Formats: sequence, structure tokens, C-alpha cells
Amino acid sequence: MEYFKDFENWNELKKKIDSTDHKPPYFNEGDVWWTYVGINIGFEEDGKKPLFLRPVLVVKKFNPFLFIGISMSTKLKNIQYYRPIKIKDKKVSVIISQIRSYSSKRLLNKLSEMEKKDFRDITNKVRKYFPSL
Repeated sequence: MEYFKDFENWNELKKKIDSTDHKPPYFNEGDVWWTYVGINIGFEEDGKKPLFLRPVLVVKKFNPFLFIGISMSTKLKNIQYYRPIKIKDKKVSVIISQIRSYSSKRLLNKLSEMEKKDFRDITNKVRKYFPSL
């Protein structure tokens, strides 16, 4: 079965998200949030319908409106850019190759907080590729 990228519905939702008055939610580094990731190009991770959501780990908070985050997946792969962790007693992967900046307007609700040890492990791994973080 071929995967259909629903750009039209994502564009409509994205316009609504962008136009809302925004009081940023309180979030911290190490938080995992359901995030409006949307439909993206090529091999970039997409959010899942109907709201185009995906869990995202907050890696670096710049201010209440902007952060660096990493998409997560339930797929567990044994490759260097997938890092397995546990969130709410479920094994998931942090996909380090999917790191990017996000507006806090994309945050829907907080899913979890990462264990400090796991978060340090992820940030150390990320710094191998992005030393300034």
C-alpha cells in the first residue's frame, strides 16, 4: 500500500495553528510533547493523521516560543541515528537525524518527561553531530 501525503488537510490545519493567539505552554528541556509535525518532504518524519502529530523530545529551549526538538517513533531500528528509550513504560526511538527547530505553537500537550540519565545520553549523542547544542 502506497503512503498518501495529505498536504491539503495539513495546510488547512497549519493555517489554523499559525493564526491562533498564542500563549506558549510551559515546557522544558527533556519534555516529550505531542507536536503538530505535519506532512513533510521526502524522508523527513511526518505526523500521523488526523492532527499530524508525533511525539517530540525538547532538546534545547531557546525561549518560550522556539526550541530544538527530535521526532520520536515506535519503530526500533539498530542504526546509529535511532536511539532507543522508554517513555511511559513503552520502548520507543529518538530519531537523531530528525532534529530541527520548532515553534511552541506546534505543541499540543505534554506526554512525558524523560529520565535525566536518558536525556543526558541523548544530548551527548546529539552533541557528537551538533557540538554547539
